Amino acid sequence: MNTVSEEWGMACPACGRDDSLDIAFEAWTRLTADGTDDSLPADSTHEWGEASACICSYCNWSGTVADTEIGEPA
Repeated sequence: MNTVSEEWGMACPACGRDDSLDIAFEAWTRLTADGTDDSLPADSTHEWGEASACICSYCNWSGTVADTEIGEPA
């Protein structure tokens, strides 16, 4: 099993952990009378990139995905 840093080349620049990164992304959801349902849309893709907001849930660092890049994934 690969780590996030091995698979994605990313880790928190403050504490160095690679298992606590949360990324804000855009996704499709279905609007229903009761709210939203992420399991219903025909397009279930989601997107994020270098400018997406990112936080470390371990040390509370915040920045962008680009800030977490440590190099090319293996």
